[in-house]
Amino acid sequence: MQNTKYSLFYEEVSDFINYLTYEKRYSAHTVKSYERELHHFIEVLNKKLSELTSFADASEHDLRLGIRETTSLVSDKENISNRSRAHLVSTLKSFYKYLVLMGQIKINPMADIKTPKFTADLPAYLTYEQFEKLSRLPDDPSPKDYRDRAIVELLFASGVRVSELVSIQISDIDFEKMEIRIIGKGNKERIVPFGSYSLQAMMEWFAVRDLLAAPDCDYLFVNRFGEQMTTRAVQISIKKMGLTADIPLKITPHKLRHSFATEMLAGGADIRVVQEILGHTSLSVTQIYLHLDIERLKDVYTKAHPLALMDGNTSEQKE
Repeated sequence: MQNTKYSLFYEEVSDFINYLTYEKRYSAHTVKSYERELHHFIEVLNKKLSELTSFADASEHDLRLGIRETTSLVSDKENISNRSRAHLVSTLKSFYKYLVLMGQIKINPMADIKTPKFTADLPAYLTYEQFEKLSRLPDDPSPKDYRDRAIVELLFASGVRVSELVSIQISDIDFEKMEIRIIGKGNKERIVPFGSYSLQAMMEWFAVRDLLAAPDCDYLFVNRFGEQMTTRAVQISIKKMGLTADIPLKITPHKLRHSFATEMLAGGADIRVVQEILGHTSLSVTQIYLHLDIERLKDVYTKAHPLALMDGNTSEQKE
């Protein structure tokens, strides 16, 4: 329950959340992340700086103290701590820019607080052989099996986010051009291509889709009630497919997105084209996959190049 002494904090956050939702049109997931982060920060400020009753009254010193206290609770590991701090600082910077924009403050106390750097973890991805196992139909496939195969084929072929996948309607698809109209983050529209394997999987799903879908449902993928699938339902289905295929990775929709990006760059695709297809606003996000492919090249080099092999047999050959 919110303490009435600090109700102004929560009112400020509530107004900001409404701004992100209705003005900026951020995704529900992103908005929830901002709200959770700011509510947690209020709790820390209440404990350490009980005299404060509003974000508008906080000084740079107050905010630095709050950031330090908040992130020290996360982990003793430097990279995790820096990642958490970077996310919090980014959230507070956006929030205080909003307060300035709304005229609630004149001087931004976050202006001189730098966002810390951290080492980005390279995303895991499936090899093509693993994906073939994942997408294989069982001997006696049900309509659900055809649906789930079409889902993984499309995720791997297009790199769309799971939230975008479940929002695809049949009317968004140009089957002749093999393109899909996607509405992504910030309500931005983009056209995403897909390949012949994905098309074939979709056609096989369409052949049985009416056995599940409600007559008035235009969504591409439906649940057992004939309605639009949720992101959670897709995640559960894909996880089960990974376990059935005995793949030594936890399979998620996002891993298939990672795999799409990695395979595209490995195949020589221009990084800006991959950025456009993935719907990344920043090229630096897409470059993570470029680094991943470099790591894969290094691994191949280490295993295959005679001068990179440091075992005893190689030493004898050099001598």
